[in-house]
Amino acid sequence: MRYDGRILGTAYRASDIVEFLRLAGYPDPENVDLTDDVLFEWRGGGPETWAESPP
Repeated sequence: MRYDGRILGTAYRASDIVEFLRLAGYPDPENVDLTDDVLFEWRGGGPETWAESPP
């Protein structure tokens, strides 16, 4: 995952995205819309596609 040009890590579930955004200082990460295609460019799936555990 990248935010503001920085690589934050690999997200395996929605809670990972929220945590990365929180650590990066994103305002109100708990209420971010993961389906907003202006904020997110998904690769290899989308917010509805998550592995049960990291590969």
